[in-house]
Amino acid sequence: MENNFTPHEIVWTYEKVSRFWNYLAHNKAYEDTFFSKQVGDAIIKTILAYHDLRGDILDYGCGHGHLLWKLLKRGIPAEGLDFSEDSVKLIERKFCKEKLFKGVTLAKELPTSLESDKFDFVFFIAAIEHVLTEDLRKTLREIHRITRNGGYVFVATANEENLEMQKILCPECGCIFHKVQHISSWTRSSLSSVMKDSSFSEVLCAATRLRESGVSGLLRHIMINIELKVFRKKQPHLIYIGRKQ
Repeated sequence: MENNFTPHEIVWTYEKVSRFWNYLAHNKAYEDTFFSKQVGDAIIKTILAYHDLRGDILDYGCGHGHLLWKLLKRGIPAEGLDFSEDSVKLIERKFCKEKLFKGVTLAKELPTSLESDKFDFVFFIAAIEHVLTEDLRKTLREIHRITRNGGYVFVATANEENLEMQKILCPECGCIFHKVQHISSWTRSSLSSVMKDSSFSEVLCAATRLRESGVSGLLRHIMINIELKVFRKKQPHLIYIGRKQ
């Protein structure tokens, strides 16, 4: 019997977060689970109702580059930023021959090396829930800094996620952690409030369900919408569009 086994909540640090995402960068089995790969087309369609996606565009926390690829194949030039060195290397290999790809920045600290007032549009997709608590305000101030006046930010996250339901325990060391490294849960009210505090003017903040791509995505969308109505469940996704005045 292992006497040193003690269940304990993880304390996320920069190093632990980096280890987690560097591991996923090399695990191809996870590729189809990334949020931007599943619903990136729906995200872009939503944005195009408010913004023509011209100018300088950044995917902040770009991960494996799934949203970048969806933008590039639509003829929209874009660049990325991520805090995982292995993810950045992966994106550089994937898109090095794409003419519309404007590069990817490895961020090691805040503020990042990006210049102020540069971007017309900043995507912050399935990322705010991963940010360390002590870095949340700094991260949103950083996004505000790099967005030019009149520019927009788009935030997407889970709607009212029950973090406890998604936690797992390592049977070897006893560490308890969210299986995809979520740290915070968001409501429409809390997301709207934190973005207002970060000096963005709200254009839209709503609970919704972003449709997955393809025929199977459409069928799944129809079935889940029926389920949501029958059982009166809440919409799974939360989206926010804000403008820097």
